[in-house]
Amino acid sequence: MPRPLAVVDIEAISAENPDYALTVADIERSEKAHGAIAEGSAVLVNTGWGKRYREADRYITVDKGGRLRFPGVGREAALWLIEKRRIVGIGIDTVGIDPGNDSDFTVHRHATLPNGVWHLEGLVNLETLPARGATIFVGVLPFVGGSGAPARVMALA
Repeated sequence: MPRPLAVVDIEAISAENPDYALTVADIERSEKAHGAIAEGSAVLVNTGWGKRYREADRYITVDKGGRLRFPGVGREAALWLIEKRRIVGIGIDTVGIDPGNDSDFTVHRHATLPNGVWHLEGLVNLETLPARGATIFVGVLPFVGGSGAPARVMALA
C-alpha cells in the first residue's frame, strides 16, 4: 500500500558525528520547516551516508575498540514518531536504524518491533526527495520465519 513520505535530514550533523542518533528536536525542526508529519506516513532519515554505500570503509566504520560507527535513530525519536505521528515505517540510508554503536538494537527491540512498525535500511538517494509530499511504495517478498528480506523501494515525488 502506498504511504505518504516524510524525509528528515540530519546530514549536516551526522557528517561530523558518526555515532549520532536522530532526536525529537531534529524531528521538530523538520516539522517547523516543512510541516507536520502526516499520520500513517513512512519517515526516512537522510544521514548522507547513502552516498557512501559503494565505499565500504566509509559506509561502515569501526573504531579502535571494534565498535561499529554509523548514525541511526534514537529510541525517544522513534517512539515519538510512533506515538505522536502514528507512523507505519522508518527508513534510513545506513546499514541499520539503530546507530552502529548500539549493540542492544534498542530501536528494533523497544520501538519498531513491539509496535508493528516496519523499517528499511541501506536506502540511497534520499537527498533527492522532498521533505514532504512524496509517496513511498515498498515491495517486499513474502517471507515467513525470518527477520528481514530484500525490498524494492520507490518514491514518487
